[in-house]
Amino acid sequence: MIKKSISLIVTVSIFLFGVTVISAYAKNGPHIGPEFPENTDACAQCHRTHTAPGLFLLAEGLSVYDFCVSCHDGTGANTNVVDGRFEGTITDYGTQNDGTPGTGLNAGGFINAFKYTGRSERSSSWSGITSRHRMNGLDNELSFIAWGGGGSGPGTEMVLDCVSCHNPHGTENVNGSERYRILQNDINGDGIDTILASNESDGKDYTSVRHRLGLSFFCSECHTQHTDKASMYASGDGKGRVERIRHTVPTPVLNGDKRTGNNKPMNVNLNTHVQLPIAQKTYTSYVKGADNMSCLTCHQVHGTTSEVSESAKISPTKDSALLRLKNRGVCQDCHQR
Repeated sequence: MIKKSISLIVTVSIFLFGVTVISAYAKNGPHIGPEFPENTDACAQCHRTHTAPGLFLLAEGLSVYDFCVSCHDGTGANTNVVDGRFEGTITDYGTQNDGTPGTGLNAGGFINAFKYTGRSERSSSWSGITSRHRMNGLDNELSFIAWGGGGSGPGTEMVLDCVSCHNPHGTENVNGSERYRILQNDINGDGIDTILASNESDGKDYTSVRHRLGLSFFCSECHTQHTDKASMYASGDGKGRVERIRHTVPTPVLNGDKRTGNNKPMNVNLNTHVQLPIAQKTYTSYVKGADNMSCLTCHQVHGTTSEVSESAKISPTKDSALLRLKNRGVCQDCHQR
């Protein structure tokens, strides 16, 4: 079975989701080691040239998502993205120390996840998700809306699966450094030169949020409107094409000091209450004013369990919008109104 042979997200190196072919010479991939030598012997671990059961010559499953979770469901990789949990029980590839066993993955999960309680050691209230990035192979729709994408309407319709964001063969930044979480260099035909890097000192830590600035620009390749403070935009809410004002990302935490309801600096509020993820040049357990908020500060990418009351539900999805905390707790956490 293929599922015992892979340690992280695995997919395919051909056209998909409108992105360019993934280079066979990509670097810093996670699928290396004794079972995955850095030569062509590794190809057969994932692909079948003449006998593949599904598309893209994948050796398992009928979709990219099915293929990836044939390992990433906790049976072949410690990063269980189905249940949003780092298992720490699979020792075949030396990845058992890449996180705290039994705690929540930074991105949550597609079916289940832990409640968000801080930047690490999330191990309480494991339950079903209330919203997720919808995926081809998991959800029934043929395409999904990237909210805030494009020039008008709710967003751009697109197909989404694991390789939309991740390159299983590995990626590198323009300076040759390892790219954070094997994120793609090219989305929708647009090259992303922004350096995406981690603050992990030695190896990986999939259960402790440690990343540097830049991830908001990656998200904005699909959610194109959301990094601008304001833009003319017809969002499909009946108000037409008017100026839309947004919470700026990325932005230093200290920029919000004048907008807290308790007259305390915003970083003090974050350290006193639930620590939300922030981008740091160098990792510290204490949130500093110079640290930056990003999309990941408020949103948990794969899926979240946060509850949302009827009054907090926004059309058309009326779900929890990948928010880390209940209702609009992410707002209160910083602003304390």
